[in-house]
Amino acid sequence: MQRKINVTFILTILLIVLIIFTIVRFIFKFNDFRKNLNELKIEQIDFSKIKDGVYNGKCDMEFVTARVKVTVAGNKVEKIEVISHKHGPSKKYDAAKIVDSIISRQTLDVDAVSGATGSSKVVRKAVEEALKKGM
Repeated sequence: MQRKINVTFILTILLIVLIIFTIVRFIFKFNDFRKNLNELKIEQIDFSKIKDGVYNGKCDMEFVTARVKVTVAGNKVEKIEVISHKHGPSKKYDAAKIVDSIISRQTLDVDAVSGATGSSKVVRKAVEEALKKGM
């Protein structure tokens, strides 16, 4: 009986240590994500210098990712399709609608979607990566 209690106790302690390790690891990874997101720079691209075509771009920041397809015609961004966008647990973090501002203003220098600043930056960076392919 004593041996069974010891095994159960040891397994419980190991499980608790594993849970604590997982939580600490997540906290460090999330802090790295926030730091990397803050350091992420969006280059300003002259949209009028982009050749006509369809270009794919992506930005993967682990916790937030975006893949886009950008259509350029007549040296203008005509369409931006958000192929995939992984973001926070709520729709309020969905910054996919930022593409409407990018198209209407013909610049990456647009305001972030309220409540989705990080996601907005990731979508803008994915669009930037796509547009660079057309220069």
